[in-house]
Amino acid sequence: MAETAFAKAASFLAPVLRRESIVKAKGQSIIQCLDPERDAKEVGNPVSRRRTIEIALSLLLDIHEDLSRTAKSSDTSKPLQSPSQQKTVDGLLDLISLEGIYPFLSPGVGVPIERRVRSVLQGGLVSKPSPANDGAAQEDRSLLAEICDGLYGITQGEGGGLTSSLQERTLVDLIAGLGDLAYAPLLQDQDPEKQHDRMLGSLLDRTPTRVLFPVLTSLLQPATPEWFRSHISTHLSRLPLRSGGVKQTIDFIASSAPQELRGPSAHVNDQADQPHSPSLSLEVLSQASRLLSSVPSSLTAETYFAALAPELLQLLSDQSPDHQRAGAYVIGNGILGRRKYGSPGTVGWRIFAEPIIQSLSPGISNKEIGLNPMTNVDKNGLRPIVVTEGNVRLALQQLASLVLLHPNPGLTKRLISPCLRSLWGLLCYSKESNRSGWVDRIHQILCTYIKTSVGVDKLMIISDELLWDGESSWTYGPGPTGGVEIQQRIENVLQRPNMITMVQNIDMRIDELLKLLKSGVADDDEIGSLFVHVSKHWLVESDFAEGKNRLEPGENAGKDPLRSLVYAKLTQKILEQYKDKLAAAPKRIIELVNQLLSAYSVERKQIQTRRVRASIPSLAALGTIADANVAIGGDANAPERPRDEDSTEMISIALSLLTAILSSPEFALDPQTFTLLDFLRRNLAQLPIHNNSFPASISMTAANILALLNLHLSLPPGPLDSTKRAVDPHADDRKTHQQALTYLTDALPPVRAQGLSLLTTLIAKPSPILDIPSTTILLQSLLQDEDEFIYLSAIKALGLLASRHPKTVVRRLVEQYVDVVEDVGLDVRIRTGEALLKTVERLGAALAGDVAAMVGEGMIAVAGRRAQKPKARESRRKQHQQAEQAKKEADDAWGGEAPSLNDLRVDADKNNNNTAAEEEEKLLHAWSTPHGDDDGLEDDTRMRASALSILGAAIETHPAGLPPALLPTALDLAIDTLRFERRGTIPDTGAILRRAAVVLVLSLLRADEQGLGLGLGFDRRLRDVLRAVESVENDSVTLGHVRTVLDRLDASRIVFESSDGVGHGLALGRVKGLAVDLPREDDGGEGRPRIEEVE
Repeated sequence: MAETAFAKAASFLAPVLRRESIVKAKGQSIIQCLDPERDAKEVGNPVSRRRTIEIALSLLLDIHEDLSRTAKSSDTSKPLQSPSQQKTVDGLLDLISLEGIYPFLSPGVGVPIERRVRSVLQGGLVSKPSPANDGAAQEDRSLLAEICDGLYGITQGEGGGLTSSLQERTLVDLIAGLGDLAYAPLLQDQDPEKQHDRMLGSLLDRTPTRVLFPVLTSLLQPATPEWFRSHISTHLSRLPLRSGGVKQTIDFIASSAPQELRGPSAHVNDQADQPHSPSLSLEVLSQASRLLSSVPSSLTAETYFAALAPELLQLLSDQSPDHQRAGAYVIGNGILGRRKYGSPGTVGWRIFAEPIIQSLSPGISNKEIGLNPMTNVDKNGLRPIVVTEGNVRLALQQLASLVLLHPNPGLTKRLISPCLRSLWGLLCYSKESNRSGWVDRIHQILCTYIKTSVGVDKLMIISDELLWDGESSWTYGPGPTGGVEIQQRIENVLQRPNMITMVQNIDMRIDELLKLLKSGVADDDEIGSLFVHVSKHWLVESDFAEGKNRLEPGENAGKDPLRSLVYAKLTQKILEQYKDKLAAAPKRIIELVNQLLSAYSVERKQIQTRRVRASIPSLAALGTIADANVAIGGDANAPERPRDEDSTEMISIALSLLTAILSSPEFALDPQTFTLLDFLRRNLAQLPIHNNSFPASISMTAANILALLNLHLSLPPGPLDSTKRAVDPHADDRKTHQQALTYLTDALPPVRAQGLSLLTTLIAKPSPILDIPSTTILLQSLLQDEDEFIYLSAIKALGLLASRHPKTVVRRLVEQYVDVVEDVGLDVRIRTGEALLKTVERLGAALAGDVAAMVGEGMIAVAGRRAQKPKARESRRKQHQQAEQAKKEADDAWGGEAPSLNDLRVDADKNNNNTAAEEEEKLLHAWSTPHGDDDGLEDDTRMRASALSILGAAIETHPAGLPPALLPTALDLAIDTLRFERRGTIPDTGAILRRAAVVLVLSLLRADEQGLGLGLGFDRRLRDVLRAVESVENDSVTLGHVRTVLDRLDASRIVFESSDGVGHGLALGRVKGLAVDLPREDDGGEGRPRIEEVE
């Protein structure tokens, strides 16, 4: 039965499909050819149109029903078995769309005819739609409803029949028709039950997301009426909320972007023909972030983000690195990077950040766990599980993606600060249990956090919690698959910790802390601050700082006996590894020793006072005999009490530390240190070092220190040198610069981005410590970085640096851009061109003299065909040979010509009504593809086009600053490019150059209009070349530019002639119809304007 239906449809369409019938019906419309009952009187009559469309719709529905029945009985997945059947179906669909839907749509609704998929109906037949405001057309809107109802019925099948054919060819027309019927203001009263609105919603719900994105996007045209645009935009904004909608949104934006914007691996993916999502460039990520972070007006932010969160968070742990980057960028930049959604406590923070933090640092108590202890237990049933291994691993992966893949120091601090202790405990537990994969990932996260944080405050927090292994309610434990999970802490473990194991792990934890300190590249002051912080907690835990004026273990130390051991070992390790740095910044350490000596002196005086009072017989002393015995041991000559021994030991350690500092070759004396040492000498002089009861070791150490102090203080530094060292106005800048240089060599992109940010801050100041040539070379080397965040930031920094020091920086940039010796690659040269373009735009009127000459001459040298690049030609030849060999192998394996992803993408663009995008895709592909017949030595097409663009920007920025001889040379270059660059080839490799050349002519024309005296309006050679190009040009963009330039040339000549050839621009002379005489400069101001009234 399906064959019968196809035969009827083919017979019906024969007048517009068969060549002999088309020749006979030349000049007639499609309706005139197809209407079986046509009459000369009915030509153009709506009745004829309705009759023809109803027949076509009936035939289409018959075919669909027959194919659906056949598919159900035979389980056939391909109902259309032959090209002729497909052509017949396509012809019916095109006829219904072009003659039944388009004529009755409201103005601006639907895809423009020229951008719709090409019709199989022969182009020689002229379609004559009814006028939009014609009365008969308005009455025939019922035909549009009948068509949409019929086509909608086809889409309601289960994929059989003609459902797939309609989706590929007419879906956009059906959506436009249903939307017009549902939302058009003039038709609201005709559909009170909102039938077509429900039909449109059902159709969109049943259509796959990947199909709807290009379809709905194509309906948003500049001429689209607002009432239609608002509804389509609402449906489009809800697509990411579907299952898999986020990933499909990102893939759609990536596939819609030009090939040059798809990221560095796009070409590799195309050549490998892998079913891989397009590589994501920074431009694509920005577009995806703006789209996905925009809350639809019909939803609240909490509802929208709650629906979006599961898939966005899943992207952070996706197997595809591109999707991980996309998820990190959307969450980090679009949501958490905005104060409205990303501040702690806001909706974005609650939905995206808190689940990650809670999985790593659960805020749960023993009471909450005890409510139902058997709800989540491990496989042996020994203890309840607070967070499973899978959730901990997932949260760690998500946190790593946000921190490492998206350089945002502010977000990094906000995410890690709440769970810093938990990450430290997880790192140490993983290290202790030999889980190397976990250790590496956590170490990367913490290193990034330490490097992007200011100061060592975070390391101080870790040093205070060095032995931290969880909260009182939970701790870490082994997971079932070799990972880590968070388990409830068992009470007896809390009360009786394994002291031996903890002591053994102290050294490992200290080593990990020092690794973080070393990775953070702390300066001398910061290391000194950490050292003093640790030493003070070890030596003065309690006491003098609280006004007790005595040295003794504090309350915390009494409760945790390991605490003093941790601080002692950490102090020793820092002193061993950073002795030189501590000596270079000794101020804090000397202050600490002074504090200890002062406290020790006060305490000894108190002890002596109590001894004297206890030795005098009195009634008052009787009540203090016991206390005195405790204080002095019952005998004045007896050894000191243990507390005094502790204080003496602390002083011994402090003096040893001071000796190491003073004897270091890095120690330098400045006025501030001089004052501290003088005060220290007075404190040491008060010690009873000559008393026999005083420990001999301390006496000897103190005597040596006094000798060293007398030596240093006897030769104070000269006032000039000391002043210079003490009041260096650029010390902070030097510190920032050194930190930036260190960060820029790091392997992690966020750390390199932080270093580049610090360097850019110094450039913007501008800081006098910067060496401009070396800074320029450094930024130029960063253009080779593979990470887009880095090299794009380097381009901005170069533009900023060039605006401060144009001559030095521009010379280096132009040399690298021209690349006479071919030292750098093509990508680096193009990025250098972007930096030059930003430099030119920033300079403005400062683009003059030598700087302007360097830019102009360099761009002309690159844009012409004289620059020989033998290495580049050899590289293109090898690349072409490799591509040919790969294609040959693919064809052999395929058994014929193998399809490529480029071909599939072009076919998809055709099906999605994207003819313009198809042409642009071909052009960009041709632009970046080497060709075997390109045996010339000239530079790459992309470089030449880039040079023409930069030259045009320079001319428009400040034409008067360029050398006078450069402008005619630029004009000759543009004309020769238009004349000699090849056209008509497949692909058209010269189109980009011709576009850039026409734009350069337009820039010259604008400069001429500013009074440069080029006289382009009367340049016959230019006009002749443009006319010739207009007649043969096959690139639509170039043709449009040429016509624009010709119009401006005509306008420029008319303006010049209207001013009597003197060049007064738009000065008015005689205006037709009015006698208006305005005074001119050569009239000496004589005469007054006269206004004549015209009847």
